[in-house]
Amino acid sequence: METLEDLQKELAESRRENDALQQTVAELLGLKDIASKIASTRETNEILRVLVDAVRDVVKTDDIMLSLLEEGQVEYRVRRKSEETRVIRRKGPGMMLKNEIIQWIIKERKPTAIPIGDDHLLTVVPLLVRSEVVGFLYIDSPSGEETLSPQVIEQVTLLSNVAAGALYSARLLHHLQEQHRVVASTLNYLRDVVESIHNGILTIDPDGRIAQVNRNALLMLDASGDVVGKPYGEAFPPETHSWLGAMLEETHQNGFAIERHVTVKLPHAHDLPLAVATSLLRDDQLAVKGTIVVLRDMTASKELERLRRLDQMKSEFVHNVSHELRTPLTSIKAYGEALVDFVSGDETALKFLKVIDGEADRLISLIEDLLNVARIESGKLQLNLAMHPATALVEEVLHLSKVQSTRHQLVKEFAPDLPMLYVDKEKLKEVAINLISNAIKYSPNGGEVRLKLRVEEQNLRLDVVDQGMGIAPEHLPHIGEQFFRVDSSLTYKVSGTGLGLAIVKSIIEAHDGVMKVESEVGKGSTFTMLLPIRKEPKGGTDLLKFRE
Repeated sequence: METLEDLQKELAESRRENDALQQTVAELLGLKDIASKIASTRETNEILRVLVDAVRDVVKTDDIMLSLLEEGQVEYRVRRKSEETRVIRRKGPGMMLKNEIIQWIIKERKPTAIPIGDDHLLTVVPLLVRSEVVGFLYIDSPSGEETLSPQVIEQVTLLSNVAAGALYSARLLHHLQEQHRVVASTLNYLRDVVESIHNGILTIDPDGRIAQVNRNALLMLDASGDVVGKPYGEAFPPETHSWLGAMLEETHQNGFAIERHVTVKLPHAHDLPLAVATSLLRDDQLAVKGTIVVLRDMTASKELERLRRLDQMKSEFVHNVSHELRTPLTSIKAYGEALVDFVSGDETALKFLKVIDGEADRLISLIEDLLNVARIESGKLQLNLAMHPATALVEEVLHLSKVQSTRHQLVKEFAPDLPMLYVDKEKLKEVAINLISNAIKYSPNGGEVRLKLRVEEQNLRLDVVDQGMGIAPEHLPHIGEQFFRVDSSLTYKVSGTGLGLAIVKSIIEAHDGVMKVESEVGKGSTFTMLLPIRKEPKGGTDLLKFRE
């Protein structure tokens, strides 16, 4: 039978256990409050201070330091000494421990006690976010003192990981805020640019609703209020809706940029002549996202109109002179060929006639180039569009003398299953002839000319790669300009007018394509043609004018 003394002992033990349990509950509640405070804080310095102060209260020591890692470098150092908690931001590789020990702790991802000399013990607690070490908490204590208990280590680890999560959230929030600031700043800047442009600009989505419009476009089209999101037929007067709708339909049907001159009747003002250009709005994958419309007030463009008239006069002059020159040149060439039979035994005369014939051919080629340029500039370049196999654009020109050379080898690299294209085959054959003949002319030492044909991101890509003299970087931006020729000691012997690539570029752009060039002096050049792959439009026409 238990005595009174035994019962008193049991009661005292129960009271001690109850007190210990209450203390544990109080500690856990305290940890919960601290963890909640840390988790709700979004300021890095405050998170670090709260964490170090809380750890001080748990481990009963003031000698605490914390370091955070950012891309392998120490970003922050927090030092707790006596009654002061200091947060120091410092970039650099410095660590309290050797790199081998740090790497081991990172690998194991658990608290570790490490002797420092003969009289100190350093407890290192890694800060973890999603199993990734983002920093270290160092607790320095004399080695003679009692080591930290598992319960204390567990509490410190809990606080450290809560702080690590809060730091990660703070960094993520800061990053998102910075991105939002940059995006907002960029959008405001672009909006200011669009509003400051003298021309009127509006974009219309595939459903026919206005996606964006600047104030000048509203003024030019006699619209007011918030028209964004409305169908363009409701936002603008009926007269505007009529011609704008026709231009949008033609642009979407044919896929080409077009320009028209219209007159808008404004109330209480004079008639406003406008030049209206429409083109498809595409993303980086060339997918259609809508239509962009640019309006130019032609009443404020007298100088532009004067230059246009001068340009028209120049084109007409070139056209007329070219026609006048072509007839006598054709006669000269014909009589020269006829004279060959009469001087068959005279080598000197044959040599002279050969020179006459060659120079006549060169002049006729120059005249044809001038006529093509005149047609392009006057808007009379016609595209006879039809469906053709992609390979025909190259295959049908390889037998021509212009692309033949005994010193060069034409190497075809055609991808299988190339599609049909809705293009002007004859015009694109001119492109192929010009690119291949240029590759031969500017490779005087011979070599391979590779013709690569493949599909790339909904585009047909033709690469003409030579092993010739190449083009210096400072000349590359001018390739495709009229009459531009590279002037160097390597090219002076190569004949040419500087019009061929200008015509090539215009024909490619008339098909809504792109011409590119890459080159390295002494190694060769790569001329690239990119054409969007289109199918024949329903109810479309096979005869279009370029920039009518």
